Amino acid sequence: MSIAMDAQGFNVVTPYLESANVTFKTVIDKENLLGEMLRFNAIPNGLLIDSEGIVNYQNFGSFDIKNPDIFSLIKGWFFSGTNLNLDGSILPKLDPVQQANSLFREGLSLIQEGNFEEALKKWREGAKLDPGNQIIKKQIWAVENPSKFYSGAVDYDWQSKQD
Repeated sequence: MSIAMDAQGFNVVTPYLESANVTFKTVIDKENLLGEMLRFNAIPNGLLIDSEGIVNYQNFGSFDIKNPDIFSLIKGWFFSGTNLNLDGSILPKLDPVQQANSLFREGLSLIQEGNFEEALKKWREGAKLDPGNQIIKKQIWAVENPSKFYSGAVDYDWQSKQD
């Protein structure tokens, strides 16, 4: 998956994707939410994120797939799942709280698209990584039990019995 960061949207990005024969999903970040979240202020960037949502590699500001070293790194990671940096050192992984918050934001995007089922999956993954995160848990409960949150007074007694 790729994320294009362009305030003008998909129409200006599409020609570049087509010329590169991109066959994977690309989403647009018009608002620089990813830059804010990951605290970068330059592009191009590259992140390798495994199936568990763990960031195995990050390169901010100088990522270039045409660079043979970077291409080799990506190819090696893809086939082996190794989180090696270009210099061969093991990269630090995000801690569970960071991973949980990342999954929460992914779920939020899915909710905004109307995909409640997938959002709940992301939030449950986040709650497993950060079991004390009541924000994530309450969002799950609110989606599954709206009457406990949005029909008059919030039912805090019910919430306290959910853990």
